[in-house]
Amino acid sequence: WNNGAITEDLSNLAAGTYTVVVNDAAGQSYTSSYTIIEPSEITATYTVTNVTTSGGNDGAIDLNASGGVAPYLYYWSTSPTQITEDISNLIAGTYTVWIVDVNNCYIGVDIDVVEDLSNQSCSEDAPANLLVSDIISTRATINWDNMNSSVCVIDQYRIKYRELGTTAWIQKTMGAPLGSCSFGNQRVDKLLLNLTPSTQYEYQMKAWYCGGGSSAWTALHYFTTTDDCPLIANLSATPQNPTKVKFDWTLNGTYSFVRIKIREDYTSASWVNVGGAGVSYPAITKNKNGLIPGQTYRGQARTWCDPNGGAYNSTSWTNLVFWTMPSSARISFSAEKELLKVTDLLGRELNPNTVIDNTTLLYIYSDGAVEKRVVIE
Repeated sequence: WNNGAITEDLSNLAAGTYTVVVNDAAGQSYTSSYTIIEPSEITATYTVTNVTTSGGNDGAIDLNASGGVAPYLYYWSTSPTQITEDISNLIAGTYTVWIVDVNNCYIGVDIDVVEDLSNQSCSEDAPANLLVSDIISTRATINWDNMNSSVCVIDQYRIKYRELGTTAWIQKTMGAPLGSCSFGNQRVDKLLLNLTPSTQYEYQMKAWYCGGGSSAWTALHYFTTTDDCPLIANLSATPQNPTKVKFDWTLNGTYSFVRIKIREDYTSASWVNVGGAGVSYPAITKNKNGLIPGQTYRGQARTWCDPNGGAYNSTSWTNLVFWTMPSSARISFSAEKELLKVTDLLGRELNPNTVIDNTTLLYIYSDGAVEKRVVIE
């Protein structure tokens, strides 16, 4: 053989022409040539249909295989694995296909599908899905969809609103942040203040887009503010003993809780709440202990219609009420009246013999009397 082999048969040969010379014992010879061919290399061509919308799934790959020995098997890197020649309904990404012929020869091909938005333009739609939330007597929040997209960039939004039946519009423009056309105006809500209680409003919105265009105004939408939160009436404060006062009031409507605040009646005194955060409806009385005998106080109240507090409250506090706690009569030490304890103004029990100068002490006796003393040394 021309490849140097001297056996009758050859194997594991590459493609090419092989010549053999056969000699017999009589010296005769015979020459013959044999050609071995191989299939061409497997190749693939393809046509890509790119995704036409941001986040869309309308991409596709049209594949054509050649070379090797048909038929072919196809294995795509999708989940689940697709085994068809062509695939569709694709999102943007890189897809790998392995093509295998009948001889188990194969190639792998990576194919990119991208988002091609070059043929799209901004439709400059009006703000969508308008709704109103957090409505109370004097305020409401307008909400809408973020109208920015891969092809649309919002410059500013505008809301106009008015009481139903009136002619003058109030307008609010949301144009922040500065440079919206670089980042897009991301606003999706606007708080309207200083509304009229128990009133129906109509409103509509419009958007301005970077590039100079704008939407039409939306259709009219409507909301109604709530009633004012009703304030209690006839607040009064009645001392019950030298350290206890009782507050009473009457109801003017339904609310969530009433908050009573009091302070000693001098300019720098601090306000404190009676009953913690508030007294729940429909209670009409509340006691306050631990007051100072002989001290004059002032107090007032306000109602809230939201159990969480916040802005939905009565439009004002009640008028101030004033009262003076009764003084304790000086009690002489006797068998009938026993000194129970001595405390400071915060109710902490003290030893009166160890307190410092200018300390106010409350002497509390067995008959309920309280004596206020100031230590001066």
